[in-house]
Amino acid sequence: MELRFQPALLQEVIDSFVEKTEREGDPTYYKEFHELADPIYEKFTLDDRESEFKKLYQYMFGTWGFSDIIRDAFNE
Repeated sequence: MELRFQPALLQEVIDSFVEKTEREGDPTYYKEFHELADPIYEKFTLDDRESEFKKLYQYMFGTWGFSDIIRDAFNE
């Protein structure tokens, strides 16, 4: 089964997770996200940033295991 996620959902999940873990005293995810996000501002024009951020959120959603959680829920 192929699952597709809305970009707004990906962004909301990642932003909320980064904020929550940082607030709880774990800056790991905040740092990892910003190591990849900050260069987007430097390397891409305003018009190109949106698509780059979509790619970043999609990548982080998979890397941090959120897509697996949802996939596993559907498989049950």
